[in-house]
Amino acid sequence: SGGKQHTDCQPGRERIAVSHSEPGRQSVREQCTDGKARRECNTIASTECGRKRKAVRQIGGTGEERSTGRDRTAAQKGEKLQDESGAGYVVAKADSKNPEVAYQKAAVTKGTVIVPDTVEVNGTTYKVTSIEKKAFGTGKKIKTIILGKNVKTIKKDAFAGCKTLRKIIVKTKKLTKKTVAKKAFRGVRKNVRIIVPKKKKQAYKKLFYQRGLNKKVKIRS
Repeated sequence: SGGKQHTDCQPGRERIAVSHSEPGRQSVREQCTDGKARRECNTIASTECGRKRKAVRQIGGTGEERSTGRDRTAAQKGEKLQDESGAGYVVAKADSKNPEVAYQKAAVTKGTVIVPDTVEVNGTTYKVTSIEKKAFGTGKKIKTIILGKNVKTIKKDAFAGCKTLRKIIVKTKKLTKKTVAKKAFRGVRKNVRIIVPKKKKQAYKKLFYQRGLNKKVKIRS
């Protein structure tokens, strides 16, 4: 096997542990000491392929460093993540091939909020499949909410607190009686318009009213 190689710590970092798991490879854990954030960085140097791959996961604090490279692994179930816009998510499924997250907190408090089909965090792409309780609760001036095509679960009081909400656009066709909470639409005011896929209009109309939606709310396709 080849000799041990050592990667110098970057400025402002202190190397706290080094281990070698197989010939020609090393794993380095570094801790930021610049006062901005504390991160754990895993670096693998391979003499076999002649390249370095680096993954960074924020542990706490704030900073500007982002992950680059390949071969990321999904975060653990229940771990909280944040995308580039500042929207908050929680890992719902940590499958390395098909990881999923739940939309937990909107990044904006007014205007339009888009729940994406997928989101990339630290190099891993997750499907956004769920809307958490009071996910839009801080957005008292939100006017439009767009739900992506992969959403299949909506938790209780998901839209509670949106006092100026005027429109909800539903792109997903995956909502069912089993995946939408009984009071998911509680708090949605009667002057709100809901736009749904044409083929799901009748089914969603019945489902949403059963799940707490004011019956004066108009549902269109």
